[in-house]
Amino acid sequence: MTTLQEYRKHKYWTIKDFAMDYGCGATKASGILRGLYHETLSKREVERLAEVLGISFVECADACDATFAELKGLKGDGWKKTMRTHRGIWARWQYEELLARDGKRAAQSGDWRAFRWKYLPHEEEKRQTQERPNYAPASCWQILGIPAGSTPELIKAAFRLKVKAASDGHGGYRGDMDRLVRAKEQALAYAERR
Repeated sequence: MTTLQEYRKHKYWTIKDFAMDYGCGATKASGILRGLYHETLSKREVERLAEVLGISFVECADACDATFAELKGLKGDGWKKTMRTHRGIWARWQYEELLARDGKRAAQSGDWRAFRWKYLPHEEEKRQTQERPNYAPASCWQILGIPAGSTPELIKAAFRLKVKAASDGHGGYRGDMDRLVRAKEQALAYAERR
């Protein structure tokens, strides 16, 4: 498949000439021709690119995909069909149109559940697969030095006091801050579920 750079070589002697006709700087033109802007090119930009290169819109969009594939070292056309990555330029445009349409519908109706379910599946999967114990380990309360089942305000106050106590006065901390932060997060997660 022909890349954007090959099409450019047929019509323009230098990238600078191409950049002048396209209406951008030589650095951006070079990036476009190398495939660096593939994931942000709009239909309008590809139409302009096709006009400047003297090729059809479809040829130009396919050349954008071929250029990106060359940049990333991807082989075959299988990579373009993955809707989750939206790497193929046609798939990305289709996804963006669906996202805008469904977002507009959700905004008008005020019901965002279906929208989130469709476009944020990774968040739902993460929530479902994440272990969520019904209790906080006793050690988190001991680390913070507060009674089990304390309120979020008390948890945050105890955390701040522990952080102050662990400060060495020079921008660093003595002790295991990761353990302290984990204890605070576990305690807060327990308090929110109650």
